[in-house]
Amino acid sequence: MKFGAVIICAALVFACACSRSPKPTPRPVAYPYIERAYDTAYCTVSEHYNLQLNAQADITDRDSGNFESPNFEVRYEKYGATLYVQCWHTESYERYLAIAENRAERAERDYGNSAPQSTTIERGEIAAVVNRTTGKTLTPFHFFAGDNSRNLAYGVVVADNAYDPDSIAPVYDYILDDILHLLNNWTTYKTR
Repeated sequence: MKFGAVIICAALVFACACSRSPKPTPRPVAYPYIERAYDTAYCTVSEHYNLQLNAQADITDRDSGNFESPNFEVRYEKYGATLYVQCWHTESYERYLAIAENRAERAERDYGNSAPQSTTIERGEIAAVVNRTTGKTLTPFHFFAGDNSRNLAYGVVVADNAYDPDSIAPVYDYILDDILHLLNNWTTYKTR
């Protein structure tokens, strides 16, 4: 009797399992596959500051060759974003601090209520910070670098649209790679 009940239970389980229509289990949400559109090949656009920018992006010198205060625009057309980079040499530490405070205030306004994720770079006389927003904004990155000789570099990435950072994270990672390369190689003629 016991053996018969086990067989009947097994048959019922088997019959129920076979009679179900296949219902796929939804996959967890994942990033869409976004290929790196710009290789990690860099060119030096300012020897004075050793600014190395992505050679495959569209680079525009916005200050027509001013070697002491270069100002570049790097357009990532396939990513829908533009990186703006500018360097300065200040004559006084007061001016140096005023520029740093102005850039920090601008970044805070751009981030709104979103707390940025920060990456810090320190090497020799040079220190830099890259802030990446965690919220929906047109300016997902701000970075600032300085040295002991009162030289500054500042940059911002401006997106064509305010994207949700999670939906476009791979693109932002690619742009962050370029920013980190720029800052890890940034030097001035006085710090070499």
